Amino acid sequence: MIKHTNPCGYATGKTLDEALSAAWSGDPVSAFGSVIAVSQPVDIKTARVLAGRFVEILIAPDFSQDALAYLKEKSTQLRILKVGISRQKRGAVFVYKHVVGGMLKQDRDVVECEKWTP
Repeated sequence: MIKHTNPCGYATGKTLDEALSAAWSGDPVSAFGSVIAVSQPVDIKTARVLAGRFVEILIAPDFSQDALAYLKEKSTQLRILKVGISRQKRGAVFVYKHVVGGMLKQDRDVVECEKWTP
C-alpha cells in the first residue's frame, strides 16, 4: 500500500486476503485512502477485506467476477485497475527508498503496460 508516495503497508501471506489484512494492519491510519497493488488476481475473500475501509485505487492482474461486482457496489469512488504483471528488461534500474530501520530496493518499472482495462 502506498499513500503520498510512501509505503504504508506491505505483507505476504499464504493467501492474498491474509496478506492484504496483514499489510493493512501494519499502519491502518495511513492505509486510509491509499493505493493498493497486489500481484495476484483478487478473489471475493480478498475484496471483502476492504469492507468498511476507504481505498482510492486497487490495482491487480485480474479480478474474479464476484470480487469485481462486490468492489463496484462497495464504492463508486474506488478506482479499479486491471494490469498485467510487468516483466522487467535485463539491466533494470533500481529505485531506493529510505524507511525506518533500513532501505527498500525496488525494480523501476521500465516496461509499458500493453493495455489498461478499468
